Parts: sequence; structure tokens; C-alpha cells
Amino acid sequence: MYDLYTILIIYFVFLVYQKSLALFMENKFPTYEDIQKTTPFWQNVYKLRVINTFISLLFIIYIFTNFKVNRYTFVVLCMLLLSVVNFFLFNNNYVYYIIEKNSANDKFVQFMSKKTNVYLNYITVLYVIYAMIQIFIVK
Repeated sequence: MYDLYTILIIYFVFLVYQKSLALFMENKFPTYEDIQKTTPFWQNVYKLRVINTFISLLFIIYIFTNFKVNRYTFVVLCMLLLSVVNFFLFNNNYVYYIIEKNSANDKFVQFMSKKTNVYLNYITVLYVIYAMIQIFIVK
């Protein structure tokens, strides 16, 4: 069985790949409708992004259920979990299974799919920097 540090290293290496692909796809196709209008190749790349996000969800669940993590790791993983939930609900329009699709809700969903992950990623990066300072410099 792997220890927590090995799992976290594997997950964070995977996360660099996943977030790089996500960043590229967000810039090229900012909305779900853009993906639906593109070629089959890009639709398959988007499906790969969905699979990667699902794998990330499984990693987070595995870590939370099998390991006790410190508060910094817990907060970072929670932020990443929020990012995963946001992607599935808003980028894939699954939220319309919960709420009615109308113009007011559509504006909200578009905002959440285009802007929220960007802001959440900034907050996550800033928190990771803060955590690293607290762990390695302040002690």
C-alpha cells in the first residue's frame, strides 16, 4: 500500500497534466456550446478532459477516505473538489437537471462555467503559496 506522500505526489503530477489540458480547452472552447459545434477530434479531447476530471474526483475521494491529512492539504483538496463539482455541474450543463433552463439561469450558468474555475484556481494557488510559507518558512 502506498503512503500519503506517494499518493499526493502521483495526484499532483496528474493534476499538472489535467490542469494544463483544462487550461488549453478553456481558452480554445470557453463554453459547452462551443464544444458541441466543433470537430469530432476536439469533442474527443473534451471527453478526455471529462475522464481526467472524474479520475481527479476519485483521487480526492480516495485520499479523504483512506488518510488523515493536515489542514493545509485538506483545504487544497476541498478547493480542488469544488473545482471538480463546478466543472461537472456548470461546464457540462448538468445543473439543468437540477434547475430549470431559462434566460436568468442561463446567465448564471454561463458565469459559473466561464469565471468561477478561474477565480477558484487563483484562490487555490494563493492558498498553496500561503501554506508553503507557513510550512517551510514560519514553522
